Amino acid sequence: MKKYLLAVVFLCLSILSYSNDTEALDQDTNTGIITQAKDFAKVKGKSKKQIFIDTLIPTIEKIRTKIAEDKEYVKTLIEKEILTAEEKLYLEEMYTKYRVKSKSKTELVHKMVVPPTSFILGQASLESGWGNSKLAKEGNNLFAVRSSLRDPEKTVYLGPNQYYKRYESLEESLMDYVMTLSRHSSYSNLRKAINNGEQTIVLIKHLGNYSEMKNLYEQRLTQIITKNNLFKYDN
Repeated sequence: MKKYLLAVVFLCLSILSYSNDTEALDQDTNTGIITQAKDFAKVKGKSKKQIFIDTLIPTIEKIRTKIAEDKEYVKTLIEKEILTAEEKLYLEEMYTKYRVKSKSKTELVHKMVVPPTSFILGQASLESGWGNSKLAKEGNNLFAVRSSLRDPEKTVYLGPNQYYKRYESLEESLMDYVMTLSRHSSYSNLRKAINNGEQTIVLIKHLGNYSEMKNLYEQRLTQIITKNNLFKYDN
């Protein structure tokens, strides 16, 4: 009987503890949905990493779906001989968005890529310390993306000549990161590997100049993805 009572008490305390953590999070973020990196600091308990992961995944998939839909539409336009004015305008917008100066539809399609979820989560966690870095907290900057601006309202200052982009939300940071990989010439090999269906571990080798740490960065990123089994979030 005593063992039964102790078990009931333990269960009640566990539920109460979980409830308190959840209530604190919901109260601090109003809706319970984290859109600002500074709110990760309000998460209690051992679930911080999981909250970080669970927060980013829906946004990653939202971005992935949108780009996939745009890509499929562009492919249908490639097959058409005559385009409407609206279709031509759409293509022009895509050429500008992905910085395709050649106006090549094939090049455009090649640039419309999104890395695997494990790849994105790995870089976000490494670059932002699971959302706890100063860049993340003050500017929603999850990927340590630098800025050429000096405007304090649009940047986060970390030291002499160290200005980083400030974003309105985590979604904006994720989208800018994906577009950077899609547009910048430094990541042409990475895009080719993504289009070829390569897995995350192989893709990491094509990050090139993302970090000055080079091989060490590759090792640390591989370690954080493997240690936290981020592969399980890939479709």
